[in-house]
Amino acid sequence: MPRSRDFDTEELLDQILLIFLENGWQQTSMRLLESFTGVKQVSLYNAFGNKEALFLAAFDNWAKQAADAQDRFMKGNGIEGIARFVKRSSGKTHLCQYRSAGVSRLIPQWWSRGRDR
Repeated sequence: MPRSRDFDTEELLDQILLIFLENGWQQTSMRLLESFTGVKQVSLYNAFGNKEALFLAAFDNWAKQAADAQDRFMKGNGIEGIARFVKRSSGKTHLCQYRSAGVSRLIPQWWSRGRDR
């Protein structure tokens, strides 16, 4: 019987994306991810495969959260929908903007990773 994970995947991926954003693609190592998240490298490898797969999972998680936020906004009816969206997102707005800006800088680093070797 497989062992259950000792971490919340979505929370972990949120943390990991922030670590990549703060440190960049090349400076983020599996050891650094372990240090900041408290999740052992072996568990990260078992759950995600490698650094690239982990980055892509974190990016995918971020993209889904952004799409969900947009869907919630679009389903609102007029001013009430906007008010509900703002109320639900308050406190997350700054973090969302930071992530959006950071991801747009991080993607080219990840994309060019093979060219640096």
